[in-house]
Amino acid sequence: MGREAVRLGMSVTPAVAVCARLTTPCIIGCLRPVLLLPAEFGTTVSPRDVGLVIAHELAHIRRFDHLVNFAQRFIEAILYFNPAIWALSSLVRQEARMLLR
Repeated sequence: MGREAVRLGMSVTPAVAVCARLTTPCIIGCLRPVLLLPAEFGTTVSPRDVGLVIAHELAHIRRFDHLVNFAQRFIEAILYFNPAIWALSSLVRQEARMLLR
């Protein structure tokens, strides 16, 4: 994972943890993000694909997607009564999905 982080220009390599309850890789944490991998990930995915998935998740960290998601959820929680916030938040999620295609 260190090679992928260096290749993406990251100065700090995030920690990696394994979780038996996960089915897909994900990022948790805001200040020090951690890459969580499913327990069976290493046995069900080829080594080449493992590198691609890790690079994909590191790109999310590099773009600060975890902080954007946190800020979005925080604003939704504070302004839960405002329908414009929910509409705007829905648009942001749709745009994020379009970028992933």
